[in-house]
Amino acid sequence: MAGRHAIHQAPDTGCGVLPSGALDYGDDVRGNMVRGARSGWVATVVTAGALVLSGCASFPAAPDAVGQGWPATGVPGSVRWSTDWIDAVSGESEAVTGRVVGLRLEFVADRWVWRLRSVDAGPHGLLGEAPADPDDGVEALVDATSLALVRRHDVTLTDAESAPTDVSAFEAAQSSGEEYPGARLVELERIDDGGAAAWRVTTYSPDTGALSARTVPDGTGPDH
Repeated sequence: MAGRHAIHQAPDTGCGVLPSGALDYGDDVRGNMVRGARSGWVATVVTAGALVLSGCASFPAAPDAVGQGWPATGVPGSVRWSTDWIDAVSGESEAVTGRVVGLRLEFVADRWVWRLRSVDAGPHGLLGEAPADPDDGVEALVDATSLALVRRHDVTLTDAESAPTDVSAFEAAQSSGEEYPGARLVELERIDDGGAAAWRVTTYSPDTGALSARTVPDGTGPDH
């Protein structure tokens, strides 16, 4: 499995998904390159004059189900294997602001992207005086190959997403058994499983194109 790659940070501008190869620019402008101390993830800034956007649109809604809208050719090998980077993304990418509570591979505007949902760790306000609510969240699209942030917006988390868990997104991802060149993880979703929060873990077979889902309940983390 390949090592972690640089990620180009660029928060949401309020416009639609950019064409493949283009990067957004955005809400935390930083003049210098910032390197994550532990993983080597890199944040860079591009200037507003570097891009020309043709029109704006609302944030792309998630498909009804994972795999919907994918091309018949299936998932290309260039898409990053999520277990290789999901443990590093929290705290080292502007795509997320806290604990990751959702991950899905999508094909949007002729571009493969990862949709990430995370807890908004806050605080808010000009002086940081307003703490985040438990159901405050952030949803982001990142390029599935480069992990460059395409755009993001604020969302309200579901009850399952905002519920505490002893199974992290990385641990749930590891439970998928993802390993090159076999089945790969394409979705992590927090769900209500009979009144209890749990992870739904979906994998994709490059050989057959089949999707397989399993449930990883809370209470199965390293402390149990």
